Amino acid sequence: MQTKKCHKCGEENLLKSQTCFNCGAKLTAGAAIMNLIKIGGVILLFWLIGKFFM
Repeated sequence: MQTKKCHKCGEENLLKSQTCFNCGAKLTAGAAIMNLIKIGGVILLFWLIGKFFM
């Protein structure tokens, strides 16, 4: 049986499922890319704050 891993919680889900059974996150490639962009944005924000106030 083929599965794919959730980008948010790491749970294995069936390949044809659209949402994670554990956390409810969407299992599309676009959702994983958006999650990485959000994480990168938060890191960039903290870096900029550190540059201006330190």
